[in-house]
Amino acid sequence: MSWVSLTWNNIPDEDNIFTIYKNDEKIGEVEGNQFVDENVKPDTIYNYTVFAKKKLPEHRIEEIKKEMKENNETLTEQEMEDIYYEPKEITAIVKTTSAFQDIDKGSDISKVASPSNAPPGYGFLLTYNAFIPLNDAVNPNCAPLVVACTTGNFKFHGDGRGFSVWDQDGKFRVRSSVWLTSTLSGKKYIKQRREIGETIGYDMFGRVNDRDTAPISDIQLTYKNTTSSNWYHRVEIASNNPLVPLSPDINVEYYSRVNVNGSGYHKVVHDRAPSHEMYLHNYPGDDYYILHRHSHEGFRFLFPVSRKEVEIYNDPFF
Repeated sequence: MSWVSLTWNNIPDEDNIFTIYKNDEKIGEVEGNQFVDENVKPDTIYNYTVFAKKKLPEHRIEEIKKEMKENNETLTEQEMEDIYYEPKEITAIVKTTSAFQDIDKGSDISKVASPSNAPPGYGFLLTYNAFIPLNDAVNPNCAPLVVACTTGNFKFHGDGRGFSVWDQDGKFRVRSSVWLTSTLSGKKYIKQRREIGETIGYDMFGRVNDRDTAPISDIQLTYKNTTSSNWYHRVEIASNNPLVPLSPDINVEYYSRVNVNGSGYHKVVHDRAPSHEMYLHNYPGDDYYILHRHSHEGFRFLFPVSRKEVEIYNDPFF
């Protein structure tokens, strides 16, 4: 294959101008719904993203302004544009041949796909993580008036990491792992493992002041179904800081359809904070697709403002 042709429909946009990214690097802008990339190599996986923004309805913008005022938030012009325009993406993961990405051979795959946590058979593992990339984050209730937190939680422990396919030793806020397996007899299984990272609060002097973990029920497998050729499931996450009463949730909802050959369609809606990552692994095995990655945009995006919506299509594994 010497070129890749992308065609898309139903992406809301203000001016019918779309930005194209390949492996997280901008490669062009087009008017319309088609783009052809002739700069491709054989035996390579490419991750294409079509990006657009759609302005929120005026009544929703007024609601956001009111919420920002109530929370003593002041925004720059750039921040207002980021909040008042809802990002829309479609991602296509294209494999020019049967090649796969290589894993880091120093990684411990057993932390990602431990047989003791998986149902019988073989198939795929879909993981979704939300994590705070900062080493620590100041309590938002303390930012306007530091003296208000002289005896409480001045800041919270972050996860202090970047994106990673493999386990990060508990460095996440929420994690959902869903195995999609099939036995030799044809019976299919869908099994979820739910994990929530501990929240640690520190006083102004850096001493541990409090610690707690949000309930595991914040992560739910709300739908699952199988056919002879597909696994279907939906995961919903709404989890907040257990040390701050009435703090906003980290919200995630995704729907996934995975075919027996590994090809799939995934629709994800999530807050624009903190960082989010989604991977599809073959199980058992070393191959994977990076389905989605989103960098933390600031904790104000945990409040009910515009969210990120992404549709993802990936090629077969085989």
